[in-house]
Amino acid sequence: MSDRVIIGADGGGTQTVLVAVNEDGDVLARCAGAGTNFNTIGMEKARENLVQAIDQLMVRARATSFHRLYIGMSALDVQADEHIKTAFCGDLLEPDKVEMWSDAYMALTGHTLGQPGLIVISGTGSLVMLRDIDGQIHLRAGWGYLLDDKGSSYYLAKKGFEAAVAHWEGEAHGEGLAQAVMDRYALQSQRELISRLYWPAAEPSRLAQFATSVIDLARGGDADALHIVDEGLSYLAQQAVLLSAHMEQPPVVGLYGGLFQHNPWILRRFEQLLGKRRGDMTSALISLPPEYGCIIQYYLDEGLLTPQRVSKLKEAVS
Repeated sequence: MSDRVIIGADGGGTQTVLVAVNEDGDVLARCAGAGTNFNTIGMEKARENLVQAIDQLMVRARATSFHRLYIGMSALDVQADEHIKTAFCGDLLEPDKVEMWSDAYMALTGHTLGQPGLIVISGTGSLVMLRDIDGQIHLRAGWGYLLDDKGSSYYLAKKGFEAAVAHWEGEAHGEGLAQAVMDRYALQSQRELISRLYWPAAEPSRLAQFATSVIDLARGGDADALHIVDEGLSYLAQQAVLLSAHMEQPPVVGLYGGLFQHNPWILRRFEQLLGKRRGDMTSALISLPPEYGCIIQYYLDEGLLTPQRVSKLKEAVS
């Protein structure tokens, strides 16, 4: 058994999930830490959060050092250049030991084991990514919450807030969402929502939590909430269909992110909306999450990918 410790990290906006394995594919430890999206919390805070999580992971793995660290980050589109990697590592991590890609790329790698394929991510943010037969990466959506994270939890929550405010200001629609806001935040007055959202910090990951209320209303038949959900999911489905033109055969769309992972109803709804746009395309949750996709990428880079190693990783996840 190899003593080399390889770390895979899925650095999202809400949390960072890490796994430590050896080169044989044996999982040594897992843990979760705070978010590491440096676009929203800054390089220094993101780095501190990651290092704290790594320290916890190494204790659990009973290891004193690691050989390589592969990170999939929601702050990136593809692979980080040397400038970004050096800036992120600072004086707490050794850049030569670190590889940084987007979380979507690592999720796609876990889904297809480096082969062509398509993935849709929807968590705090959203992104659609395809790897074609030539290994080229194609992207749709994923512009960040300031520009467009349509179909994400943040998007659903924001649209829910907007509908509530519109109702308070005289619009006929949005009554159910307005009441859900009042109940969720225990508001004594409508304008109290301002302080609840902006204090202590208007972080997208915190605001995105209201998406669960929007989804609950949509499942219950609230027309306004259902419109918001369908608008977001339809957008992601359409982007997946557009990207699928780069493949000869219709891919099984890999799904990942909190919106899909924690909501079976959302999974079914997306499948229906995808089928309406292209009847020969299907979707399913990915079998290896991004932190394990990081390990797959390490194996690919080192020429170590084998069915036995993949099987060990999948057994650890199941």
